[in-house]
Amino acid sequence: MPITKVFDVRDVGTKMTLVAVQLGYNYNEDELHATEHAGYGSDEETQRNYVVFYWPVDKDGSHDTYHWYGRRTEFCAVTFVKAFIEDLRHGEIIDVEWLLGETDYPKVGDRSQDWMQGALLGNAHCAAFSRRQQSDETSGAV
Repeated sequence: MPITKVFDVRDVGTKMTLVAVQLGYNYNEDELHATEHAGYGSDEETQRNYVVFYWPVDKDGSHDTYHWYGRRTEFCAVTFVKAFIEDLRHGEIIDVEWLLGETDYPKVGDRSQDWMQGALLGNAHCAAFSRRQQSDETSGAV
């Protein structure tokens, strides 16, 4: 069964749900064949490179992070989640403003203390993401 996680994405005046499905885990032969036929590779290791993203609010999905290039919130969130999906917790808050270094503190959840802990657990990932983004900007990579 592929790994599926749902994230709470925040940005300036924005709160959206992101569903991310990482392929390549515990397939039976039928699932492996179906995802291979869809173009995601012929073995589990290759398929783990693919994360399929879905934004329920837009009814829009793709495995290509650049599908959302030019859409700040979506592009930043999917790029971050793809890089750290195995380390992120289901339900974690992805704060785009914080990832981009525009705020000093991550947004906290509005449901319970668990959400706040999830946001704070992302600190190391956010710092690594921010450093990588700065490095890409200096090197000219997008």
